[in-house]
Amino acid sequence: MLGGVKIDVDPGSADFPFQQLAEGLRAAIADGRITRRMPPMSEVAADSGVAVGTVQRAYALLVEEGLIRTVKGRGTFVLGQ
Repeated sequence: MLGGVKIDVDPGSADFPFQQLAEGLRAAIADGRITRRMPPMSEVAADSGVAVGTVQRAYALLVEEGLIRTVKGRGTFVLGQ
């Protein structure tokens, strides 16, 4: 459960699953539930019931927005707010 962060993905929603994940992760960053290091993609996928590729798309969206960055071999980190 993402270190206390639960993100539900509604298959009946008009938004794509990666968009729903991105919104949930955005909210978790904004309210301080995720502060430094993003949870591993495999953990997010397992907890949310989606494929790892869906999580990759959500993370890519957050990178484009400037909220997080990925450091090869180290992980994905929340940028200063």
